[in-house]
Amino acid sequence: LRYIFTEYPDFNKALVNSLLQMLDLVPICLIAALFFAIIINQKFFGRTLVRAIFFLPVIITSGVIMSIIKGDAFAGSLITSSEGMQATETAVSATSFGLQELLINMGLNSTIVEYFTTISSSLFDLMWRTGIQMIIFLAGLQSISPTLYEASAMEGASAWENFWMITFPMLTPMLMVNLVYTVIDCFTDGTNEVMNLIMVAGKSHKFAESSAMSWVYFLIVACILGIVAAIYGYSQRRNKSYGG
Repeated sequence: LRYIFTEYPDFNKALVNSLLQMLDLVPICLIAALFFAIIINQKFFGRTLVRAIFFLPVIITSGVIMSIIKGDAFAGSLITSSEGMQATETAVSATSFGLQELLINMGLNSTIVEYFTTISSSLFDLMWRTGIQMIIFLAGLQSISPTLYEASAMEGASAWENFWMITFPMLTPMLMVNLVYTVIDCFTDGTNEVMNLIMVAGKSHKFAESSAMSWVYFLIVACILGIVAAIYGYSQRRNKSYGG
């Protein structure tokens, strides 16, 4: 253990980057999944087709297929010519630049502008990361009794008040499930730096280093999940005590 923390190259940096990536991705994925679930839970023309499109990530979930899809998405520009690749990069950069200029003109802070432009450039990954969470949220939304909304409508509650007073509290158990799933998914993703270090060490027959990194990584993930479970349990006990 002392060796991987003091002498093994890039482990500390990869571990910090993985934790920061988790802190960025988890709230984004949960918010996006809830947003998508609320949209496809509405009644509109073509809802079945839209649901089928959004459910594709659940059918195609493996990292190998994800890599193939990402490769195929840019295969044309990579195969044809360097001009095609430059044109693709220019188009993406232009889109991000346009959004950045719009946010700056709105008077937003540079940190917030950078945060939103990063999200916009990662929409492809976001769509493929939120499929399962979206289904879980959708199941929770469909389990909420319509009579609750009918009663709130009679009291004159707005849609915003319905969300915070009815929808969100009823989705708390699903939120916990999605939180645990998303944390584990971020830590075990094929693009995770620590996972890559562990795999490279194993393939290089450095089994002691690979095993040590795996155990450290497992204990860190277990601690984070334990903290999440403790916070959720505390909030549930507090709600029950207030309800009593």
